[in-house]
Amino acid sequence: LQTVTGGGFGGKEDVPALVASHAAICAAKTGRPVKLIYGRKEDFQSMSKRHPGWARVAYAADKTGKITACRVKYVLDGGAYCTLSPIVLWRGTVHAAGPYKIANVDIKTYAAATNKVPCGAFRGFGQPQVCFAQESLIDELAGKVGMDPVQFRLKNLLDPGDKTVTGQKLNSSCGLKEIVQAVRKKSGWDKKAGGRTVKAKNQGDVVTGIGFSATYYGVGLGAKGRYLDRAGALVNIYKDSSVGVNVGNTEMGQGALTVLAQIAAETLNAPYESVKVEEVDSSKVPDSGPTVASRTTLMSGNAIIEAATPIRERIFKTAYSMLISLGADAGRKMTAASGLFSMGGRTVDFRAVVAECWVRRQKMSEQGWYAAPRTTFKMEDGQGDAYVIYSYSANAAEVEVDLKTGVLKVKKIWAAYDVGKIVNPRLALGQAQGGILQGMSWAVYENLVYKNGIMVNPNFTDYVIATTADKPEYDITFIEKPYKDGPYHAKGMGEVPLIGVAPAVANAVKNACGARVRSVPLLPEKIWKELQNTRVRESTDEKHI
Repeated sequence: LQTVTGGGFGGKEDVPALVASHAAICAAKTGRPVKLIYGRKEDFQSMSKRHPGWARVAYAADKTGKITACRVKYVLDGGAYCTLSPIVLWRGTVHAAGPYKIANVDIKTYAAATNKVPCGAFRGFGQPQVCFAQESLIDELAGKVGMDPVQFRLKNLLDPGDKTVTGQKLNSSCGLKEIVQAVRKKSGWDKKAGGRTVKAKNQGDVVTGIGFSATYYGVGLGAKGRYLDRAGALVNIYKDSSVGVNVGNTEMGQGALTVLAQIAAETLNAPYESVKVEEVDSSKVPDSGPTVASRTTLMSGNAIIEAATPIRERIFKTAYSMLISLGADAGRKMTAASGLFSMGGRTVDFRAVVAECWVRRQKMSEQGWYAAPRTTFKMEDGQGDAYVIYSYSANAAEVEVDLKTGVLKVKKIWAAYDVGKIVNPRLALGQAQGGILQGMSWAVYENLVYKNGIMVNPNFTDYVIATTADKPEYDITFIEKPYKDGPYHAKGMGEVPLIGVAPAVANAVKNACGARVRSVPLLPEKIWKELQNTRVRESTDEKHI
């Protein structure tokens, strides 16, 4: 049994099994129930973290601004144990060149063992680290060829029919250029990007700048995890017309209970309030792989549809016969919406139809199973379909930088997403807002410090994270590019909003004050140091002139 779980973001994927096994051993030895609770310091010092990453990225472009080559060396610090480093590294590898058309690519990636806390899954899964490097460098390259950063991206972004660096041909569910154009327009990019604005404060001058990023994200576990990429579902409709849904993925704050209940309700034409997604129980639904990689809506949603479809057919046939018996005109088309079935001026509700199905001894329980389409990626040459489908994001960040202190404030973030059809707009908006704030927190505040291999700030006093008081203003847009094989044409969204925030903020800092900070977090002391270096370089250049 798996109850509803607190916020995960990857931290509950593998290492907690060690804690559970320790408790189990103690229970077996003592013959008593055992609860093992870590303090905050113990949690910091033992639970998996986001992999620290180091990336050396080089792009080449011709005089017209077309990217012609990319070379990447990407190294992750795996910590003391392997845990999930191989698959985290693989995702970073596949996405290392960015969402661009590039004919010549050389990507080498490594995960190194160190005497530090083990690293594992964290929202973005190896992609945010290398994205920070490559999207920062895309801005630098745009400057070298004399092009606007957004226009430079538009010239090189992937279109439907183009191939990724692994040779995967993108299908029609690719709204990358549309979301970039949407953010460009809504942010007022063309007016703001040309020059910084300055306002005086008592402490010194504060400058404002704007930065951009574009990303793509392979939904699900991909070729490296294809043997885990399956999901089951069990749908039961009871005599009282309540609908029970069992799946193999768990709710941990991402809104899965709501979205999966909506999918079941829509398929069966059941009132939403009659549907309950029950606790995960492996005696009802087989192992459905981990609740990770933005895969729950796609995988469990499709499994629910497969289970519910045969029941739907029985319900609709029964409703039709009931309407005919009530005198409905058989020449009219039956409609079904919001738990009602109507035809020729006659209507019956879901509850009545289910009751009749039970009278007729119809089968009101079915199982469903969905396995992701086969991917063709080969580790030997790095070519083939790495994921079944991709989601996309574009971000523009507006920041203020104090030139005297280096203090950074993120004022506003514009974001647009193509995550297929939106099943629940409110939950999608919440995912976007949470992902943006978490991405901004990683970009600006979160700084885990080691000295001689020892973590020196294992607490929330010294390890600072953003709160709602720090949140920027949000402007969020969804552009729906339906995915034909997704549940009601949806893709995955959970990790997408975080990935491109940090480079957008870093590019905005560069636009504001000329300081290019090459590591996160973008601490005031880093910005201040780069400001001093920039002034020294400018002074030297003036002397040479």
